[in-house]
Amino acid sequence: MTRLTLSLFGGFQVRFGERDLTFPTRKAHALLAYLAVRPEEKHTRNKLAAMFWGGAGKEQARQSLRQSLSTLRSAFARFDPRILVIEGDRVTLGRSSIDVDVAEFERLAARSALRDLEQAAALYVGDLLVERRLFDHLFGL
Repeated sequence: MTRLTLSLFGGFQVRFGERDLTFPTRKAHALLAYLAVRPEEKHTRNKLAAMFWGGAGKEQARQSLRQSLSTLRSAFARFDPRILVIEGDRVTLGRSSIDVDVAEFERLAARSALRDLEQAAALYVGDLLVERRLFDHLFGL
């Protein structure tokens, strides 16, 4: 089965099989990258809204989050609807449907076998989210 692949080292790239995916807004990119760094973590809508739209009022922030989640869900629906998981107030990525270079790097780097460490080093093709605008947006710098 084809899986979604997110590459966050050295830039930002999203692929489903051989097809590159793009999203209409930087906020959607940033939200996806944030969710992908810790795909096992379930994030509350309030936390995400405050993190990405903290300068807006609470209702406007939640509406903006809903729009970005809708954008992501629409993009993934034609490939695999299990990629974006929304359960009530919690949002996460479906680990069984995605591969994230950062998560794989961390898994391999935590091992001590030389082969695993070599594979981890091969994944590291550049700094995390080197695209400065996205990094700034994610981390508020």
